[in-house]
Amino acid sequence: MKNLESWIREDPNEPFNKYALAMELSGNDPKRVGSLFQELMTQHADYLPTYYIAAGFFLYQGDQPKAIQALETGILVAKKQNDLKTEKELTSFLDELLFE
Repeated sequence: MKNLESWIREDPNEPFNKYALAMELSGNDPKRVGSLFQELMTQHADYLPTYYIAAGFFLYQGDQPKAIQALETGILVAKKQNDLKTEKELTSFLDELLFE
């Protein structure tokens, strides 16, 4: 974890390091994880892997509106990147939330 934090300091524009740190902290520090996901979605909006995992995290934390927002934004990013597989996965997750 210390390596990830030092890599983030060395290269704050590399989204994978923040994503990996959020994954590493997921069970221990939900507040920090939420902040990392928010940061990824605003500062690295084109980093597509964030959205599905962030939505699941927010849903687990009981914040369905944030989960829905993450999925809707991720769907737009996937369309922009012409990533049909990810678009389909995000849409399926969103449909499950909206039509439970």
